[in-house]
Amino acid sequence: MVRKGNLRIHAARTIALGGLIAVLVYTLITTVSSAMIRHRYSEFGSIDAQKTAEYAISLQDYVTEKQIPSQDREALRVWTDQHRYLYITVYKGDLPILEEGFYYKETSNSRHINPVLKAQSPITFADGTFTVVFEDYSYIRKAQIWQLFAAITAFWPLLIVALYWIRFLSRYISTLSQAAQRINHGDLLTEVSLPPHASQEIISLAENMDEMRETFLDRLSKEKERSRSNQELLTVMSHDIRTPLTTLIGYAEIMDKSPDLPEEERKQYSSIIYQRALRLKELTDEMFYYFLVYGSSDIQVDLGFYNAQVLIPQLLNDRLSAFQDLDVEFHTEGIYYPFIVHTDISLLNRVFENIFSNIRKYGDLTHPILIRAERKEYDFIHVYIRNRIRDESHDVESTHIGTKTCTKLMELLDGSFIARSDAEYYTAEVLIPISHTASVNDI
Repeated sequence: MVRKGNLRIHAARTIALGGLIAVLVYTLITTVSSAMIRHRYSEFGSIDAQKTAEYAISLQDYVTEKQIPSQDREALRVWTDQHRYLYITVYKGDLPILEEGFYYKETSNSRHINPVLKAQSPITFADGTFTVVFEDYSYIRKAQIWQLFAAITAFWPLLIVALYWIRFLSRYISTLSQAAQRINHGDLLTEVSLPPHASQEIISLAENMDEMRETFLDRLSKEKERSRSNQELLTVMSHDIRTPLTTLIGYAEIMDKSPDLPEEERKQYSSIIYQRALRLKELTDEMFYYFLVYGSSDIQVDLGFYNAQVLIPQLLNDRLSAFQDLDVEFHTEGIYYPFIVHTDISLLNRVFENIFSNIRKYGDLTHPILIRAERKEYDFIHVYIRNRIRDESHDVESTHIGTKTCTKLMELLDGSFIARSDAEYYTAEVLIPISHTASVNDI
């Protein structure tokens, strides 16, 4: 009953179908009933002596009792009102002088209506004897009853067709309602689907609900993953913080309880305390920035259009300048690409700062650092950075806070960040989105 397509068209077709069936039913009943009535009263115009005598006797008694003249219309109307489907005509000779009775005769359809009885009888009025013609239209009452029955009967097909269509429609709505209840009760794994022959609007609603379910499921999964990552982070961070903190407290306690400690040892302990304090500051800064990025839903992103040929060398040179005192060798390839990138310099600067901070802490700076920038997949500037890892750095535990933070920052910039390390090399890749709507002349 319900077909794929516009719901309003379905409704119009259903109403049209129901209306057509109703008209056919009404026409059939009225046609059959008319035939039955015609068969019952097949001798229109024949004289029924008994019925005529009843009408004549009744009218004569009424006229005699009331002493009614032949042209007293009001008095005759009182009598005809008692005989609902009777029409009388009073003749003086061949001339009709008064007509009264069944008003249906006076309608525009009167020429199509024939009486079932038409007879005449002399009636003595107060002003003389006149001929009265009686016309009996009592069959019209039966025709009206049949018409009412036909109208009531014809209504039911329209109602049944409409209810049948609504039943199919409500079945789909009930399916969507049950799906909404499942989602409300936490069932996010069951798909919201309907048969392909449902109307397009209902299918679209089901698809939207299913997209909402998948979106919510994805967000819930990410939230659980983030909660798990945060828990792991806190576990690792608590260990990393306790280690330098315990060392710091231990050496501070030694210095506090040993006033006669040699100056050389005191300087050594002070240096250790200072280094551990810097490490604590570094850990707390990283943790603060991590929770700032992952715990806030409204991080301010100041996007702008920049010439990659200027921006990328500037970001790299700012970082490379910190390695000047270490005599580090850099190999750069394909840095100069005159494309316009759409990004936030502050957040992008944070990403490169983290990369080169890791290189400085864990890299083997006696080997060259490779930096390559190139266009990738038409939509991105791909910055590739690789350096050799120091052997002792493999034993250093890392929270990977910086990597996670950079990944989140590049997601905010519609780009991506990938960092990986193996037994020999640390590699970082940054994808910065290229703008295809702006040109060098626009900035």
